[in-house]
Amino acid sequence: AGVTCGDVTLHVRGAFHGNFVDAPLWAPLWVMRPLSTLIPACGPADPVQVHEELADSAAAFTESAKASSAAVMMGSLFEYIA
Repeated sequence: AGVTCGDVTLHVRGAFHGNFVDAPLWAPLWVMRPLSTLIPACGPADPVQVHEELADSAAAFTESAKASSAAVMMGSLFEYIA
């Protein structure tokens, strides 16, 4: 989306703002996806996969403290923005 922050930015492919909360995990996708036409509630990525990869990435970052670490960017959803 052209948004960067600091020296390294990681984007999560297929995730909207609402994917970074737990609503897409408990609300039915037939509610969340149409709602995304009004607000960024849930992107096309699988909500469970987004949360699992974010959790793995956060854990790897706490161990390495390097955003560019391969372990931090592991997973198919991450996009490295230099």
